[in-house]
Amino acid sequence: GDLVQNLVPTRAGADRQVSTSSRVDLMFHTEAAFHPHRPRYLLLLCLRGDPQAVTTLSSVHEVLPLLPAPVVGVLFQPRFRTAVDESYLHGRTNTLGPAMPFLSGDRARPSMVFDEDLMVGTDTEAEAALHVLGDAVRAHHIGVALEAGDLLVVDNHVAVHGRTAYTPRFDGTDRWLQRAMVVPDLAPSAGDRHGRVISTLFGE
Repeated sequence: GDLVQNLVPTRAGADRQVSTSSRVDLMFHTEAAFHPHRPRYLLLLCLRGDPQAVTTLSSVHEVLPLLPAPVVGVLFQPRFRTAVDESYLHGRTNTLGPAMPFLSGDRARPSMVFDEDLMVGTDTEAEAALHVLGDAVRAHHIGVALEAGDLLVVDNHVAVHGRTAYTPRFDGTDRWLQRAMVVPDLAPSAGDRHGRVISTLFGE
């Protein structure tokens, strides 16, 4: 529930698909892809960097022209479901969210929602389209090794991000980021919000 979250590697998260991981690549994802009030912008402020830890980014505007038209057609249909990031469950059982499209909005400049780890297709054709998209994202991305003082702003509607693996020391000198999530309008989340913190419950 913190407005600004401190991200450092932990022993418990080292080999998992969580923000405190280190020894595994963090797969490409939309921040909080499963969330009905997912952020428009993701802010990552680097307080202490690690040259091994490269933040990876891929834009739908770069990937979309590479996809076959039939695949794009499937991606615009509500044939995908996403599980919940375990950090939002607080001990509850994970469940798949409602079916939704991967792409939405203007067909020439769409928005996208993607989570390489948590998203599944609802049928074999949708699952195949998801794999084609995932291959394109992994093949066409950029990377930046954040250094102390760098602020990375990600448009969470059009870009997915990840991170390469790195070797943690767990001695108080590891990579340290501060993360904040921004929405342009708080009104849609009024029923799930306490003050300025959105606190939607997930899982069963």
